[in-house]
Amino acid sequence: MWYLLKFDYSTSDASKTLTKFVGYSQFADAKQVFDHLELGYQLNTPLRAKGGKMINVSGAWLYESFKDHYPAAVEAVTAGTETLMYDAQEIEIDL
Repeated sequence: MWYLLKFDYSTSDASKTLTKFVGYSQFADAKQVFDHLELGYQLNTPLRAKGGKMINVSGAWLYESFKDHYPAAVEAVTAGTETLMYDAQEIEIDL
């Protein structure tokens, strides 16, 4: 079983949006990283990634997959056949 984090991001030196998949065997680890990415998305602020690179998150999703192997889980998420657990949402505030 895998918890797959999928997020779209860009760096300050890149003009295109990239997609990254990260797999976790423990839900708590996946949820913690998702929460950080969601805050970056909601506040529209760059986040410091591994290696000191700054990224701007344009979307984050956390999926649950019952596949045994990570590549099969990524393929299933890409195909849209896995369970979406969380989707980064904009903050709703009435002004």
